Amino acid sequence: MKSIFQFENPAFTTLLFATVFVCCWWAGNRVLVAEGEGVALPRAEGGTTLNEMGKVVQEKTGEAIQKAINEVARKGGGVVFLPSGTYHLESPVTLRDNIALRGEGRATVLKRVKSKAFTVIQGFGLEGVIIENLAVDGNRFPEGELETSKRRSLYGITLSGCDNCKVINCAAYACAAMGISDSGGLNVQFIGCDSYNNGWHGYHLGQGTAGRKGSIPRSGSKHCTIKECTAHHNGDEKMEVSGVGIYICWHVTDSIIEGNHLYRNEQEGLLIGPFDNRNLIANNVISNNGRSGIIVCRRAHPCESNLFVNNILTDNGKPGETPAILIESPQEGRHQHQFFARNMIVETRDVKTSNASAIFIDEETDYITVSDNHIQGPWKSDCESRSKGEHNRLDCED
Repeated sequence: MKSIFQFENPAFTTLLFATVFVCCWWAGNRVLVAEGEGVALPRAEGGTTLNEMGKVVQEKTGEAIQKAINEVARKGGGVVFLPSGTYHLESPVTLRDNIALRGEGRATVLKRVKSKAFTVIQGFGLEGVIIENLAVDGNRFPEGELETSKRRSLYGITLSGCDNCKVINCAAYACAAMGISDSGGLNVQFIGCDSYNNGWHGYHLGQGTAGRKGSIPRSGSKHCTIKECTAHHNGDEKMEVSGVGIYICWHVTDSIIEGNHLYRNEQEGLLIGPFDNRNLIANNVISNNGRSGIIVCRRAHPCESNLFVNNILTDNGKPGETPAILIESPQEGRHQHQFFARNMIVETRDVKTSNASAIFIDEETDYITVSDNHIQGPWKSDCESRSKGEHNRLDCED
């Protein structure tokens, strides 16, 4: 019986297999090229290396980084690759459209010189930016004392009015203000990052004024994500309202905060506030922060329709005095449609007299749902409600 791979003419057989080999080689290389789009391939030629994909920066200065970004941007975008080392910056690194700024993890450090005050990496009204695998050292405070308003402008990484941008596997530390921030962005993602020892907050989503190309007014961050990040040891007593792990404030909508670890921040683990609607806060571990693990805060305006599910809150605030989850009254209106379910709230510290409930709900609230949470420890009660609302559903023990 003849095999299906046997042919009468040997030359034909050889030609057939050669053709198949060439086709497979061509297809494989085509796939590799497609998967490698936007990947810089280093070719050492002096201070920087330019190729069809992007540029490799070899001089350890902010000026060299900015020059590479500008050159790659003029060609329509691509990768600016930063090999390991410490890059000393005397001015901000300002991103451009479709730039991927990539390093070699914690070994690539962008460090602000201490004598000057500025944000380390910034982008305004951009699209398609990626910041990946690098560390930002804010060098904490500039030499001499700065007023609080000035310190608040000294971020590690900040994006404003940007679309479809990502910050991946980056560290931001020792910044006078926030570690990593988005204001008014659309589909901005912070994934796998570490923000710590910053003077203000670890991460921020909030209101921005610079829209696409700086021409379109923006409100808050929309459809944004903070996922699998850590925020810890943030806060400075000289900064008002400082030291929150994730700070969500003003018109943040339809966003996801998931799988993060927020611990040992000076104030709350997570804060959400005015007009922050339809957000999902899920699967986070929030522990050992200076105040409540989660706060729906007392600000000028209310928020609504936020879901808090499957979070673990452990040993936050002062034992016996601080609720794990605090829903305050807004200054105007009512916080409504807040849903807390399947969260684990645990107090493991010694408490002689407990004056705090695990969940506290203030007066100007309504349509609050508390359901199927696991609460453990010496709490005054599972849930204390002073709500004036008539539509709450509180499945917890008083």
